[in-house]
Amino acid sequence: MFNINSFKSNKSLKLALCWTIFISSILYFIWKIIFMGVPQYDFHIFYFAFDKVFHHDKINLLYDHHNLVIGMNRLGYSVVEATKNFYGYPPQFAVLFSPFSLMGYKISKWIWFFLSDILYFAGIILFIKIAYKGKSFGAKLIIIAFSLANGALYYDIFWGQSNRMIFFLIALTFYLVYIKKFYWLAGIPMSLAIVFKVTPILIVGLFVIRRNWKTVNATIIASIFFTTVTMFFTGYNLIWKYCTQYLWSLNKLNMENGNAPWNSSFKSVLKSCINNIQIEKILPLIFILVIVTASFITMTKAKQNMASFDIGIFTLLVLLLSPTIEVHHLVLAMFAEVAILARTIEQIEKGFKKKISAVQKISYLSIVLIIVLSILPVMFISYFVILVLCFINIIYLYNQIQGKCDENENKCV
Repeated sequence: MFNINSFKSNKSLKLALCWTIFISSILYFIWKIIFMGVPQYDFHIFYFAFDKVFHHDKINLLYDHHNLVIGMNRLGYSVVEATKNFYGYPPQFAVLFSPFSLMGYKISKWIWFFLSDILYFAGIILFIKIAYKGKSFGAKLIIIAFSLANGALYYDIFWGQSNRMIFFLIALTFYLVYIKKFYWLAGIPMSLAIVFKVTPILIVGLFVIRRNWKTVNATIIASIFFTTVTMFFTGYNLIWKYCTQYLWSLNKLNMENGNAPWNSSFKSVLKSCINNIQIEKILPLIFILVIVTASFITMTKAKQNMASFDIGIFTLLVLLLSPTIEVHHLVLAMFAEVAILARTIEQIEKGFKKKISAVQKISYLSIVLIIVLSILPVMFISYFVILVLCFINIIYLYNQIQGKCDENENKCV
């Protein structure tokens, strides 16, 4: 008969279970790739941009839809004028990856696939070093298993998107800051994340709040360097137009691709659930005010900084403040999800000295819901629910830890 107490004390049995879950996640990963395939539709467009820059072929028309249609058809992919396909990344992204054009489309596609997966896995390993303070190898296997089973990962793979790469760059930035203390060097991957996808620029706000001026300055210097390099290939005008025109017009076009579940932003969720113009104008502003205020108060009032929660809060802000949250964007939510999961595992390992409160029980139930919804395919507003639950849990856990600081004379546990 199964005895829970003997299981708790049997380290070998617990490790065996962790290995079983880990191996199962790898098999699930392989099955999912085979089942879904790797068409990498968005990589077609990336490659179009890489090829255009590399051959210096009418670079000024990089963001022209008609030119994209011609270029995609030339590459062998039938695209009609009516489609809303477009290249929306900064010129720096196209310039820095333009050498992919040397290898041809098919080889580039598979290199992009394997490179992105390897970088994602490396990013998870780096972030675990920040988020998990325990020594259990089995716990690390559980966290990695969850990261491999995450649904957003497969959407990113399926579409051939760049979020796994961005995830790695952000994870590397924080690893260099919090583990290695290489503050100046951390500015390089941070700047690459910004010039590749713009929105990670919000994360610099974390370094400002924590007065990490070395990383802030390094990020600015590195961003200027990569932008200057880009200007040698594209000229100044294209970069200026991207910042002042294309970025905004293309984002507006992207929002026309549909509401939830494809777009899980708060405004899109409102349109899907309520569809009231007045409410859609007012509630998003209130929502933004609430999450920004809650984040600022929680972080500035903290007696002891929690690196993994700081990171989780700011990467969630990158998503929640975005007008468009596509299904593959939730790869970046893994920072918050791993931070929450790691903290929960640590609490379980230490045991519960006091009776679990009703609020804690609700928190644990919501964490289970986050895990389940993250693994399942996106359903209606499920990805927005994940983001909101992650945000609430991080704010709650952050304040819970600070409460323990008070009880233990600033010794946080």
